[in-house]
Amino acid sequence: MKVTKKAAEALWASVEVWSRKTEGAPHKHRYGTDACPCCQEYYDNSCAGCPIEQKTGDRLCEGTPYLGVEVLLDAMVGAYYQCDFVLTRTYLEDPGVFRKLFSANVQAEYEWLTDLACELEVGNE
Repeated sequence: MKVTKKAAEALWASVEVWSRKTEGAPHKHRYGTDACPCCQEYYDNSCAGCPIEQKTGDRLCEGTPYLGVEVLLDAMVGAYYQCDFVLTRTYLEDPGVFRKLFSANVQAEYEWLTDLACELEVGNE
């Protein structure tokens, strides 16, 4: 996939961020647009030019494993605010299993981004 140098740099920076998230306790890292180099570069432009959007054809990382991470994050936030979501109850009842599931989703996103980064062909700006 052909991308600009800026897009390739943002994606490789995102790979590095997700690499760190796979180590230790992934649930203790920051997530969302302010924690993603690709989002920092492309989010305000409706993801136009983002290599992830180029690959999936969708905005906001739809079509990537990030959506699984996002759903699980919502469940943890729900637990904090004592919301009654099914996943929140699961988190409260068995946080160990929940963290394993969360870690698996973080690992899947890291691998997906790494595979995408390895496909890149840097073109002219």
